[in-house]
Amino acid sequence: MVAAESYASSDTDYRSQLTKISASKPDAIYIVAMNKGLIAILKQISEMKIPAKIVTNWVLEPQSVRDQAGPLANGVYLTAAAFDLNPSDPAIAKFPFI
Repeated sequence: MVAAESYASSDTDYRSQLTKISASKPDAIYIVAMNKGLIAILKQISEMKIPAKIVTNWVLEPQSVRDQAGPLANGVYLTAAAFDLNPSDPAIAKFPFI
């Protein structure tokens, strides 16, 4: 990790944070945001031509959000936790999930 920035939930302009992040020349930028914030950040990254790979959380998973993001979502990596509540592997089954 080469940089960490935060923002207020009411923010709409992320260029200050993105400028600082970009200056550290990251290989990737991990974004944790909600729908409108994520789309605005993706747009500003595109406008600023920041070359880093983009990784985000589950918020980009719903098709409706990807539709809103349009081509901005192309190439974005999505992280999401996945687990089987009824695992067949005994080694996994011994761990409580709830």
